[in-house]
Amino acid sequence: MPASDLTIIHLSELHYHAEGTRHLEHLDSHAEALNTLEHLRRYAPRPSLFVITGDLVMGLRNAEVGYPRVKQLVEQMAAEFEVPVLLALGNGDTNEPFRRIVLGEAAPVSSSRYFHSHVVDGLKIIVLDSHADGEHFGDFDDEQLAWLSAELSASPEMDFILAFHHPPGNVVFGRDHEDVINAPRLAEVIAGHNVIGILNGHFHKSYLSNFAGVPVAITKGTSTTITWSHEQQMIHERTGGGYNIVHVRDRRMHVSFIDVTSERPTLRWEDPRWHEMKAERLARE
Repeated sequence: MPASDLTIIHLSELHYHAEGTRHLEHLDSHAEALNTLEHLRRYAPRPSLFVITGDLVMGLRNAEVGYPRVKQLVEQMAAEFEVPVLLALGNGDTNEPFRRIVLGEAAPVSSSRYFHSHVVDGLKIIVLDSHADGEHFGDFDDEQLAWLSAELSASPEMDFILAFHHPPGNVVFGRDHEDVINAPRLAEVIAGHNVIGILNGHFHKSYLSNFAGVPVAITKGTSTTITWSHEQQMIHERTGGGYNIVHVRDRRMHVSFIDVTSERPTLRWEDPRWHEMKAERLARE
């Protein structure tokens, strides 16, 4: 039976970190996560599930401290709300410590990317892994694209929402950005299937886009919010963020952007090198 009445709380960018991390004097990622949970307890409808689209920790150097706290938070959310909490990985994440600490995998820990699916009341949420360890930009490897094709074909009667870190379509963020290197391959795989929406993070901002005819909803970071100064071409990042409430009604995705207030001191004000980084990445292809 197709999905008709579901509510998803979409979070992203937990950015859990350890002592000595940049911005530590201003940013307490765990406190921001708890602040977000308190906000949604008071103002959000009861969810059918949670989806957290990556950047669970702030880089490899924070993995051994950050991932135990991520695991604790996820277990707390699952116990309190009694619904699934689905995780994706972002460019701040690293596969081995995530699998070992959060998933509890015993040695030898798998080196493959982390992708999975979950069915809730006629809706199949497919979580993909767009991250590659140590890379800012995203892509999809052959293994998971083949798996995705099989997942879509196995349940043709269902509706699908895809969730992963890097938005696959165009995002106008100062300049135009397309952060999934091989997005056309993803478009080929989902063509002809009833993919009603895509959920992403990465940009720390509320944004609606479109990819291959599918609506794309990006959420603010739980830890921080990023805005852009067009005049000065600079990133402006502040503490605190928000989340998206995603309603599925009659086979369509509807999204509310929710802001969570914070003291929000400025964390950075800088000129990024994304285009140079992308050129370097493409040169290695």
